[in-house]
Amino acid sequence: MFNKLGVLNNIEYNFIPLNENILVIQENANISFLGIYNSSLEQKKIIKDVTAYDFVQDENNVVITNVNVNKSYVIDIFSYHLTELPYVLHLKGKKYGNKYLCHAEMDGKEYFLIISLINFDVIKKLDINIGFGNVQLWFDEIVISTRKRKGLLGVYDFNNTLLWQADVSQLGSYTSSDGTHPGEINNIYYTHEKVIVLTGLSVIAFSINDGSIVWHTKLDTWQSRGLLQQQYLYTTSNAYINKIDINTGDIYYQREFDYVTINGRKDLGPVSEFVWHKNAIWSIMDTNPSTLIALNPEDGSFNYVIPLPELGIKFDCQPPKFDGNRMYLLDFNHTLHIFERE
Repeated sequence: MFNKLGVLNNIEYNFIPLNENILVIQENANISFLGIYNSSLEQKKIIKDVTAYDFVQDENNVVITNVNVNKSYVIDIFSYHLTELPYVLHLKGKKYGNKYLCHAEMDGKEYFLIISLINFDVIKKLDINIGFGNVQLWFDEIVISTRKRKGLLGVYDFNNTLLWQADVSQLGSYTSSDGTHPGEINNIYYTHEKVIVLTGLSVIAFSINDGSIVWHTKLDTWQSRGLLQQQYLYTTSNAYINKIDINTGDIYYQREFDYVTINGRKDLGPVSEFVWHKNAIWSIMDTNPSTLIALNPEDGSFNYVIPLPELGIKFDCQPPKFDGNRMYLLDFNHTLHIFERE
């Protein structure tokens, strides 16, 4: 199914595929640098003293945020020209259209900055203490902030005015063998004017306009994360997958994963984040050894099951990334494996 094209070594923790070119953060003798490789995996350029926590692409440019170095950059992916930005973007932000919101530093002060990904100007400076002091989601002139452990969700405007608040600690409470647990916010999503919250055994959709509950769906298993695709939310926890209609909250299916067979024995385990590619849901299943899986979104059955050693990979991997017909798997030994679909 996949032909292996090669590997790139010493990948520190981040990379982004770009039309069969690759930007990677590599490390040599404890010195980080930005490496740029072409489709033949030939190194085209090295830019020293650049490290990246996040890569954010828009058209021909990639914004590079930082975690340990007080500089952020934008790079032209065709000319490889690197421009230092007049602000420092920290960690990982949130992209919305051709705008980007990120915890940042500018003129010696900390903000949440909204920048244009077209000309990289600052569009808006938001108070660093907006909401509960974090931004989980944003769009238009709305910020969604949470206190995850307490089950609190707040929706604010850019002036830090609270528009509405919801408490899912009771709505999402659930009982297990060791007692009753209050609902926490495991993940949130925004789509079709709904804020969708995964909490305990529940998935709850709130109206973005007034915080009223649009639907509340209870599942058989605790929900940790999901994937939005068109009108469906696919959620997972442990070894289960659920498909929910985001308009009605109706359950399309909820089921345990099929067992995988590795070296003649059956195995089953939880999965990493879901990735959508070519009408399939891809992930890494925690079996022994770990397995690359592709799920049929119609019924949650397996399209493909490939133990990582069959791909020449000895260590566990991050979830796959795709670019056209290419697949990229970064293992926990800092090696990036590159494949092309047959």
